[in-house]
Amino acid sequence: MRASVRVAPTPGAGVAITIDDPAKFHQTGTVNMVARPILPYGGFPAPWNAAIKQAASEQFREATSGID
Repeated sequence: MRASVRVAPTPGAGVAITIDDPAKFHQTGTVNMVARPILPYGGFPAPWNAAIKQAASEQFREATSGID
C-alpha cells in the first residue's frame, strides 16, 4: 500500500491523499472486517500537522534552493 500513496494539492490550502486497495477496506472496514483506520477522521491531530508542515517546508526549500 505504501508504494501506491499519492498526494495532490486541492483548491485552497488542502491536499488529497489516495491509496490503492486494500487501504480503503482498512479505513472503512467491511462486513467481514472491522475498520483499522490508516488516517484519522475529522482532520489530523496537531502533531501530525506540525510534522507535515515541517516536511513540506523542507521539501520546498530543497526544491527552490538556487532559484533567484
